[in-house]
Amino acid sequence: MKKIIALILAFCMSFGMIVSVSAAGPFIQRMNLARLIRLMLAPDDNRYEIGEVKDGVLTVYVAVNGKKDADGTKKNPFDSLESARDALRSIDKAKLGGIDVVLTSGEYVLSETFSLTAEDKGAKNCPIRYIGEDGTKIIGGQAIKASDFVPATGSAVQYIPEEAKSVVVQLDLKKYDYTPEDVAKTLNTDAYTKKAIRLFSNGEMQTIARYPNIGEEITILGGDMLDSDGNITTNDGNDPSHPEPIAETYVAYIDEEHIQRALTWHNPDKVYLYGHVDLLWRVDHTYILDINDEKNMIEFFFPGTSSPEAGRRFYLYNAPEELDHPGEYYIDDDAILYYYPTEDFATATLSIPTVDCIINIDGADYTTFENITFETSAKDGIIARANNITIYDCVIRGMIDTGIDILGYNNLISTNHIYNTGATGTVMDGGDTATLTPSNNLFTNNYCHDFGILAGGYNGALEFGGCGNTASHNEIFGSNHLGIHWGGVRNVIEYNYLHDLCLAADDMGAIYGGGFTMIDNTVRYNYIQNIGIPKNDSLASIEGYNYCGAHAVYWDMQNSYNSTYGNIIENIRGMGVVGGNGRNILIEDNLFISCWYAVRLICDGYNNVYYRGESSYSTSLRDYMKTDIWVEAYPEITTLVLNLADTTEDDPLGWATPVNIVIKDNYFYGDRYNTGWRNQVIAFDIESHIYTWNLDTLEDMTEANNTLTVFNSKRNGMPDIKEAIEASYSTTGITYEQFLEMGTDWTPAE
Repeated sequence: MKKIIALILAFCMSFGMIVSVSAAGPFIQRMNLARLIRLMLAPDDNRYEIGEVKDGVLTVYVAVNGKKDADGTKKNPFDSLESARDALRSIDKAKLGGIDVVLTSGEYVLSETFSLTAEDKGAKNCPIRYIGEDGTKIIGGQAIKASDFVPATGSAVQYIPEEAKSVVVQLDLKKYDYTPEDVAKTLNTDAYTKKAIRLFSNGEMQTIARYPNIGEEITILGGDMLDSDGNITTNDGNDPSHPEPIAETYVAYIDEEHIQRALTWHNPDKVYLYGHVDLLWRVDHTYILDINDEKNMIEFFFPGTSSPEAGRRFYLYNAPEELDHPGEYYIDDDAILYYYPTEDFATATLSIPTVDCIINIDGADYTTFENITFETSAKDGIIARANNITIYDCVIRGMIDTGIDILGYNNLISTNHIYNTGATGTVMDGGDTATLTPSNNLFTNNYCHDFGILAGGYNGALEFGGCGNTASHNEIFGSNHLGIHWGGVRNVIEYNYLHDLCLAADDMGAIYGGGFTMIDNTVRYNYIQNIGIPKNDSLASIEGYNYCGAHAVYWDMQNSYNSTYGNIIENIRGMGVVGGNGRNILIEDNLFISCWYAVRLICDGYNNVYYRGESSYSTSLRDYMKTDIWVEAYPEITTLVLNLADTTEDDPLGWATPVNIVIKDNYFYGDRYNTGWRNQVIAFDIESHIYTWNLDTLEDMTEANNTLTVFNSKRNGMPDIKEAIEASYSTTGITYEQFLEMGTDWTPAE
């Protein structure tokens, strides 16, 4: 019938039988009629007012020079993601096999977060993909050109070093709606979790003027804690008899050279400290209170731990007198930014964050972002609270906090280059822990490095929890702290290549997780290499410091039912695998090369808070862990924890007692990494303040209660990795082919 009507219309047009009321002329008349004929002849599923349909997929185009009221075709693209999104909301998706929103090459600069809600969701049979052509960037910041800067003449110029004054340029941030109040927020010590002013060049976070420059730090000679009257105290709050800390500030004694340099600063009360001041498993970030040149000491706000320790290091930042190196900048109280340009300044893409999040997905299931570079945000890159989300083949960089933060089911983060983030690279969570329902989220084939650059403690390339998440075939490297920080239940880390991590940390792990509710997780078939403080680093030679070590895999603080098998662990300034209490642990078929110890078990109560009192696990047992589902899956947990209140120091029943721990069929050899006093790896060690255990009493205990099994093969010599794998195969069962599967199958183009 449609074809008949179309033929009649064509006949009428040919013989002028249709009279138009339009004043546009006969050409427009014929064009409109021809369009009508095409629509009449087209199948129902091809009749859309926007975009182009092919093979059941609707394609809509967006371009930086497009139009808001466009039709979304390649010749007439929309001007923004918002325009395309709004147009798609009226589309009937039921007859489509998918929707592709193609972003043509260019830089899409956002003035506000691009948000997708349930109104924008796709479906299993009609997913929605936002696909970038090569060269597509979405920037969550104000784009700035080199020509927007002018020679520095502001009030802070008087403090800038003489040799830099002719080079430094300035930018008035008030032109971009930043105020002096915004500057004050930026200088808060937790600014990476707030909307903060930071300067980026080509997606790389630039450096607030610091002393010393990147690559150098100040070494502490000693330190003390002071009470409110300025007297030295030893009470940091860790004394059980005096749980409230008396200390209010701390002082670090440093070389006179650094003191004299600091005395030249006109605003030392606005200068901040960043670094390891007391404990090497945490990072201190605080501000200067006083400089005392008579005692060669700097006084800081007390962060709540022990006094500064000799050998620790830090740097100081936010002094205009230190604006002396390319890539550094300083912002004065009048919101003027002073910048020491880099070599590529004239052609670089410069930006300042204007949004807290670039993409916010809330309920928009079945959405994909593909082949897009996301850069510059005052907080996060992509936040997703939805299911069946895919982030594929993207670059995520230059976020002050987190690159990707995703929660839901069946989400995929794959083949992305994630780097240069202030805190965590990716946060992934999902599933239902209470019912042990897996999320089936997958983080795979990603290339991740240089994360935690503003908040270095406990911010890895990946942080994940929940139930049933997997991280596989990723390459993760280049951090002073951990690589993967995780918790939850029934999660898996497999076939990853983790290397050069924990480079300034101690009592930490490349893969680290801790807590009583961390249950039944697996670390398998990973290659973990070069973990811990390098032996040529000054931190490695701190006199009198008793290293715990940085470990490859660290199961900390009572997590149980966990397995570590089939891993290749090489060059570790610490232990290959550490179990921090816990039960039902399997450590099997691993290849250990050059570690302090291959395996260490910590069988200790730590202190009473873990077992008794208001903060003990007997009172913090999760309600879901008492349900039939959990009791059936993990029958010991409820009974064991509820009995902890009855334990004593003489009979430390509970997680401190090693029960059902199996350590077998591991292969280890080589010298002890970063040491010169022991030639070969020690297979096994137990650390305990409750029991006096050594290998002899360990054998006695094994024979007495049959709860701990230790059986290992031991070899000397240092063959290359292929030879080591082949030599250890009969013990570990790891093949060279499996080794080649560990890590990503790609690296980003330079």
